[in-house]
Amino acid sequence: MGRHGWLKGWLTCRCWRSIDHYGRYSTCNARDLTSVHNSLINSLLAQGLQKRGQGFPKTVIVSVTIVLNKHSEQAEVFSLSQIYVGCELEYALTSTTTFLFNVDVSKTDCQQVIQENLTINPAIVAERLEIGLEKNSAHRCVVQPGSFLIRYEATVDLTAEIDFANALSEQPYKELPQEVIPYVNPSRYCESDLLGNFSIREFAKSPQGLLRVKSICDWIFNNISYVSGSTDSQTTARDVFVQRQGVCRDFAHLAITLCRGLGIPARYVCGYAVSLQPPDFHGFFEAYLGERWYLFDATKMAPIGGFVRIATGHDAADVPFATFIGAAQLKSKKVWATLPEGSFAPAPISDQAAISTV
Repeated sequence: MGRHGWLKGWLTCRCWRSIDHYGRYSTCNARDLTSVHNSLINSLLAQGLQKRGQGFPKTVIVSVTIVLNKHSEQAEVFSLSQIYVGCELEYALTSTTTFLFNVDVSKTDCQQVIQENLTINPAIVAERLEIGLEKNSAHRCVVQPGSFLIRYEATVDLTAEIDFANALSEQPYKELPQEVIPYVNPSRYCESDLLGNFSIREFAKSPQGLLRVKSICDWIFNNISYVSGSTDSQTTARDVFVQRQGVCRDFAHLAITLCRGLGIPARYVCGYAVSLQPPDFHGFFEAYLGERWYLFDATKMAPIGGFVRIATGHDAADVPFATFIGAAQLKSKKVWATLPEGSFAPAPISDQAAISTV
């Protein structure tokens, strides 16, 4: 299947327009634009054009991706570009400590890193590694006792791609690609073998594919309370299911577990998230539907169109933001994911749609 064979009748078009400080706009690059596309772009830009005469500080580049249904002429905007992300971690060490950091933005066809910078204080050599099935980028370094700070920052051009429910079916186990099969199995935090019976009882009658995965997310959102500090590194999906509370990684673990219990491949993703409050690393998940991985978030705390991937794994055990061997105490943590001044927030995604960034 070709790169866009999954579209199945959907026409994809990307448009870039800029708004200057006088409120004027122009098309910088466009392909296959129709009047429908133009009217949608114009409505999207309305907010920016209202800033005319209000000292609009600079040119704002807005990148949007549109998917047009040839039959109904309905389109959805779901992606922005130029997201500024990063983190700053400060530690106090009482002995020589080896760290492994997973904070770099992942490079994919849909997630282009325009610039990035890693700062370590005191200045030491950090070895860059590719780890796991997904070859997640990581930095390993050996640090002597004392204060230690690592700061990562990047500007990312994010172009998420969309598909709709009729194209997002579940694949039979016998047809799954070999690299996807491991994500149906139980893992450290996702005991799908223990919660499989519940998955079948609760969701077997739900419409298959995208709508079933969204039903799982809705059930978790409605039945599990988000309570900061309610879980720790030992908490599994079964624990969250029983105690009915958790944080973002727990919501993702439970969703992954319930998906796998139905034979739907699912995997954990950690990343940065635009509009997440309070700002922090975010845990969400992907489900394999219609021959591609699609993003979901049972917490519903931030728009999926603003998720920037760091790393992917079976569960959070594969992708902690920091692992260390030695004696270290985290003194402070800052995380951010912001848009350029004057840019639009990521648009909500229809209940009948899902997006992918791989």
